[in-house]
Amino acid sequence: MFGVSFAKAKLLLASAKCNNELFSYNPSIDTLCVNTFHDSEIKTAKNGRKYQSIYAYKIDRRKYTLKEVYYILQEVLAKNAVNATERSDKFPMQDNPCGALTKSRLAKIIGVSKTSAHRVMTRLETKGEISVTRAKITCVISYVTEESVDKWNKQTGGRRFIYKADDRTGWVINPNVYHMKSRTETERFKHVITSHKVRLQSFIRSKYESPLDKPSMAMYQ
Repeated sequence: MFGVSFAKAKLLLASAKCNNELFSYNPSIDTLCVNTFHDSEIKTAKNGRKYQSIYAYKIDRRKYTLKEVYYILQEVLAKNAVNATERSDKFPMQDNPCGALTKSRLAKIIGVSKTSAHRVMTRLETKGEISVTRAKITCVISYVTEESVDKWNKQTGGRRFIYKADDRTGWVINPNVYHMKSRTETERFKHVITSHKVRLQSFIRSKYESPLDKPSMAMYQ
């Protein structure tokens, strides 16, 4: 099922059974279920109507190995960061929506090293899901003096530059710029209203009955 060794699968299941935040485990019938990820926050629409929603990414419905899921999660986090820089509302990256997606920042977003983050972005570019404008170094101060540096600081808010001593010029490195290339991938990101009447009908049973009480309703047994 996981596409891993038996020993690794035992460790994963043991870890899941101890994780009360993500899973619910019933030891009496040895049943494990995934907890809902729905946001409980009540939001208000422009017309005053209350609703609940989540920002989600839709994947194809099929069987995946654990390795495939790991790669998908990495790529979704990376694509969400790229998609956020192109959204008008900047919803997914409220911390710094205009910030450049440097290797360090991508590594932090994805939760991997800078080398691994580079591999993820290369993988997405190879698959044709993103396009990349390569990093370049640009001369921003033709001759570094106290006055030219003061002017630069006022214009950029004190952005650092590289000083080239032999000709007294100032340079900055503009990092790679990423763009979503596939509209199909962009449309996978959805703002889903979970309190919609149709969706609530599929959840209403869980209000009165726990799936852990019946093994047939459980995800794994």
